[in-house]
Amino acid sequence: MEEKQWFLYVVDHHEGPFTILEIKELLNKGEARTSSYVWKEGLPDWIVLSSVSEFDVEKTPIIAQASLVQADVSTSSGIWCLNSHKTYSGPHSIKTIVRKINNGEVLPNDLVWKEGWTSFVEIKKIQEFAQLIDPELLAGNKSSKKTKASFSKTLSYYGVPTAQTKRWYQSRFLYFFIFCIFVGSIYYSFSTGKLDVVLEKISLKERVATFKLPQLPQLSQLPIPTQVSEYFLKLLPYVPDFIKLRVLPIQLPSGLSDSDQKNLLEAAFTPLKNGAKTVSAMPLGEEKNPSFIIVSNLPEGTSLQVALRGKKGTLLKALKYEKAYNTEIINKISKTPRFIHEKNQPLPLGDYHLFVYVAPNQPPAVQSVLSKLPKKITPQVEIYFLGGKKDTTYFSQLKEFNEVARKRFLQEYSELKQLSLTIEGMANESATRFFSLSRMLNPKNKNEWEKYHLKYNKMSVQIQNVLEKKNVLDFPDILAQIRGVFELTKNIHQLQTNFMKKSGTTSEVQSAASKLVQAMQDLKHELVTKGPD
Repeated sequence: MEEKQWFLYVVDHHEGPFTILEIKELLNKGEARTSSYVWKEGLPDWIVLSSVSEFDVEKTPIIAQASLVQADVSTSSGIWCLNSHKTYSGPHSIKTIVRKINNGEVLPNDLVWKEGWTSFVEIKKIQEFAQLIDPELLAGNKSSKKTKASFSKTLSYYGVPTAQTKRWYQSRFLYFFIFCIFVGSIYYSFSTGKLDVVLEKISLKERVATFKLPQLPQLSQLPIPTQVSEYFLKLLPYVPDFIKLRVLPIQLPSGLSDSDQKNLLEAAFTPLKNGAKTVSAMPLGEEKNPSFIIVSNLPEGTSLQVALRGKKGTLLKALKYEKAYNTEIINKISKTPRFIHEKNQPLPLGDYHLFVYVAPNQPPAVQSVLSKLPKKITPQVEIYFLGGKKDTTYFSQLKEFNEVARKRFLQEYSELKQLSLTIEGMANESATRFFSLSRMLNPKNKNEWEKYHLKYNKMSVQIQNVLEKKNVLDFPDILAQIRGVFELTKNIHQLQTNFMKKSGTTSEVQSAASKLVQAMQDLKHELVTKGPD
């Protein structure tokens, strides 16, 4: 049986080995050409198939068969065969080759050939190309954009197939990375005593101890170049969990999604000179009573304030939620306590904003570093849906809850506004009576005031009872303001009564009156601001 020893170069990769008969069959099928390149062990380089006598085919110029596959190039312009690092292609037009040169896919010193020529010639020496190529590229004053493509072709020149070059490089890099991790894990286990139990069983513990292996430094304390961190982040999804525990610069808890892990590590790897970066994440399954993982490139010991606030109108069976914790960055990471609702209940279903602030008071060493940062540190804000699942049941219940809450809102607002108007009316009536009766302090006027004073006190007691029993959910601040205004109203009425009894002065009344006017204006402003749209 004929030995399979011939390799055939097809487009950008080689195939084989084949027997001579198999290659002839490929020629008949049109899957190979007489201008294709072949090679077998013992040959110094790839050679044109038609030049090998064993194949018994007529010698055909490299471009001779190109007319069968000229694609979209014309006969006049698509007559060039390109040889770039032993990678043959064509036919090409002059315009196509020039574009490849300007894009960095081909170099000016690569070779071309056309029918009638006896050998390949450098592109830059041909006038038809030279007048179209960027002059700076020809002169060597401008670097070509050729990077990975040229590297791939260079490898193919030394025997590595061009189409497989990237996979070849990546697979070997990954193997090398895994090997380094394996060796590092073994060393770490020896140096930290993790394998003492095994070593004792095989009587090697004392012998290993004599080596006095130094422990590996914490990866988070090492200066990691940006390029290395980028490669690490790209490889992270392919690294097994047990290896991650040994190589991550921070000890992330379990339950984080891949995207969260990547974002947290990016924050840890970001150099502080590029600006502060803080990222938060929540482990999966902790929506009801979450704790948050905060990772930052800020200095060790930086104090953070973490606040969780419910978004108005999205909370189910609650009007608001707000809680804050203080945390500290240790080894680039910080974790908040769990956020809980009243009586250790789950958080109300809804949307929440998580705010992460740098605390105003920092240790001197941290403050010294932060003061030198190029940009002001802005709060980091994330949005989470908490309390459970966001499904159709949530939306239907939220609609019902908001309708009830809206009715209560309008009712509370109406009642508080009526209370404020009643108190304002009492104050105005007291001021009017006082102004008319205090001009002449005769027995008749004093008697009139005494009658009004009894009436005022009766109404005052009624309002006092209403305010004491009043309880609102939507307007607690406004209710507190109304109570304050009411106390000022009672105070000014008592000063007016003292004056009518000749135990007070008008200056006291005027001073109290100015305070009441200002408080009343503030209350009206709040009612307008927080009232219904």
